[in-house]
Amino acid sequence: MRPENSRDEKSSRSQTARQVSKAYQTAHEVLATAIYLGFLIWVGYKADQKFGTLPLFTLCGACLGFAASAFSLRRILNRIEKETASRKRK
Repeated sequence: MRPENSRDEKSSRSQTARQVSKAYQTAHEVLATAIYLGFLIWVGYKADQKFGTLPLFTLCGACLGFAASAFSLRRILNRIEKETASRKRK
């Protein structure tokens, strides 16, 4: 095997590893966003049970969760957009 083929193969593997790493990072961020939403709704529900105000805190938790999720997803999309733009420039 020629040394240049070995370098090309290593470069291809490292590029694939970077892409897989970014995919896992993005999947983790999206999953964490969904967990935040569910957690805030659950906290609101438990507060409603404690204080006897059933829909109030659940709705507040849901609204807060949706706002936090929207912010987090927007941040993820901005990062992906910047990465795509930097790849197009190369």
